[in-house]
Amino acid sequence: MRCECRIHLGFNQILAMPHILITYLDSLSKDKDTLISIKPNSITYRFGSLVKSLGIRCRFHDLRHYNASVMLALGVPDKYAMKRLGHATPNMLKTVYQHVMSTKQEEITTTINDFFNKKIKPDEEK
Repeated sequence: MRCECRIHLGFNQILAMPHILITYLDSLSKDKDTLISIKPNSITYRFGSLVKSLGIRCRFHDLRHYNASVMLALGVPDKYAMKRLGHATPNMLKTVYQHVMSTKQEEITTTINDFFNKKIKPDEEK
């Protein structure tokens, strides 16, 4: 099942949502024309209150950076990440939004080390 969710970012953008999220949102939704009735500033305010109560330092906008970084870690091609974030060029995506995730960096280091460990055998080190 695929749901298309329109998000206004100065233009209409369509993003597919995971089935588990669609099912959950369907269970909450009473009015099929509107998923939720809340002003954008209220979302930002509520998010701020939530993270503060959890002792987390995170702004609502930081979720865009996290999304870009997750896509980078998952190997999503830049063209698709740009489309999802609404960027026209890769410059903003790469220089501002994408950040290296330590777990992915460790995974890549292990992959590189394993490659060289297989290529250089102990008896060939002499």
